[in-house]
Amino acid sequence: MPREQSNSIDRTGEGELHRHIRGRASRISYFGKVEGTMTELLLDTGCSKTMIEASLVPAEKIDKVKVISMQCAHGDIKQYPIAIVQIEVNGKTYPVSAAVVAGLPRPVLLG
Repeated sequence: MPREQSNSIDRTGEGELHRHIRGRASRISYFGKVEGTMTELLLDTGCSKTMIEASLVPAEKIDKVKVISMQCAHGDIKQYPIAIVQIEVNGKTYPVSAAVVAGLPRPVLLG
């Protein structure tokens, strides 16, 4: 899965979310809310950045100026816009900086 090329993006809330998810069990698939919409969250240990399907992110939250370059497993490097989204898991909400991607294979890849 994709790897982050730059570490300059604010990762607000992501560390706490990862500790919460990874501290639970050996599961890789969870359900939670993204901006209030219930969806599947897939823990992707090979991805250094959280990625969210564009249809889950309100257009006004997408920062089209601030982008992140990510390298996929097959070597392609692509740029994606960033959004700070609210992800809720087990009743606790986390602000997460995520790459916004149209056509992800799962709604959310927690990197």
